[in-house]
Amino acid sequence: MTRLVRATRSRLRGWWRIVHLGALLLALALSPSSHAPEQRRALARHVVLGTAPSLPWFTVLSALISLLVIRIVLVTALSYGLTQYALEMLVRVLVLELIPLTAALFAALRCTFPLAAELAALRAQQPARPRS
Repeated sequence: MTRLVRATRSRLRGWWRIVHLGALLLALALSPSSHAPEQRRALARHVVLGTAPSLPWFTVLSALISLLVIRIVLVTALSYGLTQYALEMLVRVLVLELIPLTAALFAALRCTFPLAAELAALRAQQPARPRS
């Protein structure tokens, strides 16, 4: 029973940290001082430095996935006799869903992995707290 309580408390603490971080980021995004020109320049620099190295890989991966999806949709449309809907389906799947989602994933991974390594190093430097 004690292990269950500790596990539940640990999970709730983790979720609370996530919610707290989200609230802090929302407050930062909504505060007018965050939109000062020097802040925007720093943010733009961080985004460019974080995403530019993965741009060639993103382009190659996006092209390969797009070709695969195009082939699957066209073959399926031909086999069911729905060729008039194939173009609309490709535009909807690729342009509206797949490519933006993949771009967001690449940017998020590129920006968060270095931060996770820094966070792990900081946690390793802190002395261990006794668990209650």
